[in-house]
Amino acid sequence: MKKIELNSELRAMKLSILLTIAFSVIDIIIAVMSDSMTILLGGLCSLVDVIVAFLAIYVIIRVNRPADEKYHFGYAKFEPLMTALEGVLITAVCFSTIFFSIQDIIHPEPTEKVNIIVIYSFLSIFICLGFGRYMQKVTKQTRSKVIKVDASLWTVSGYISVAVCTVFALTGFMTRRFGSWYANYADPVLCSLMAIYFLKKPIAILKESFLDLVDANPHKEIKPDIDKITQLCRDKYQLSDIKWLKLRRAGRKIFAFICFNVEGEKRLKEVQAIKQNIIADVNREIPYADLYISFECRELS
Repeated sequence: MKKIELNSELRAMKLSILLTIAFSVIDIIIAVMSDSMTILLGGLCSLVDVIVAFLAIYVIIRVNRPADEKYHFGYAKFEPLMTALEGVLITAVCFSTIFFSIQDIIHPEPTEKVNIIVIYSFLSIFICLGFGRYMQKVTKQTRSKVIKVDASLWTVSGYISVAVCTVFALTGFMTRRFGSWYANYADPVLCSLMAIYFLKKPIAILKESFLDLVDANPHKEIKPDIDKITQLCRDKYQLSDIKWLKLRRAGRKIFAFICFNVEGEKRLKEVQAIKQNIIADVNREIPYADLYISFECRELS
């Protein structure tokens, strides 16, 4: 990865950490003041994000190191391993908050200082969605799975802030109009719905990370990249006949093992001589791909 892209990725993660810490502290303070499980859920998820963000900086530095004697294929799998950990932690937080929300539904308690929750969630909408958009731009520049996951979480947080602001604004109105009975149930019900919605994202993260960790074939997801590699070989080196192709992915890194058929012994020797040139060409076009090329001689009929 280019140094400018690495710096951009690290800068984005550091900004994310600072903003997440601020949200976590404010969420927990407001949750204590208002006795709101919904806001507490946001604070707990933010704490998870802080822990993972610190790990992410370590991973970002690691995955950009070259292969060595200990890790012959480099450190690319650190990335799906870390995103899997984030998925597990968020899933645990969601299930625990669902459990406590059910308790609050059975034994309802009033939510205090609803106005503060409405104002805070309203401001959070613009901050979360704005920062999520910034992180999406960084993702396009760096192809970082770590940044991609973080961008998704910020965007989801923004939409959840819309729901929190709307529900608590309506709750405040209903309380003034009809009494506090609605407010007693609004918070735990909303928290349960949010936690269930939250579960969609970590489950998707876990699925993608698992497939990377077990070296599943990612052909559908990276087909444009593979087509670009084969097109380059076909146009420049006339190697159109592929005998076999094996693919795996680890985070942003693609590993492609390609065997080309060539005709005649002389042709095979010529292709062997330009093998390194092919790899160099591909690396210039797709720097996040590790290409392993072999050739087999096809007998002329």
